[in-house]
Amino acid sequence: AKALGRELELHPQAKALAYTGNVATVKHPLFKPGSDCANCNFYKGAPGQAHGPCLMFPQHSVAGKGWCPAWAKKVGTQPRRQARSSRSWRKPA
Repeated sequence: AKALGRELELHPQAKALAYTGNVATVKHPLFKPGSDCANCNFYKGAPGQAHGPCLMFPQHSVAGKGWCPAWAKKVGTQPRRQARSSRSWRKPA
């Protein structure tokens, strides 16, 4: 897979999917804060890798900090749970 960086944004398929290589610049109505290529189910790069393969762009690498509207939560990831209070919600007996 070719790591094209900014050039991928100019690719017809990337334009059709409104791909951007920098999540900080996204102004798309479907964008959800916290979503980026690195935590997308279609991204197949190693954790922490700057670029990696994406099933939406099979011949190219995408930026881990990129985004497109095809974003789907990575399978197997769990949202962070808030720590439970040491107090019980039940009344003492």
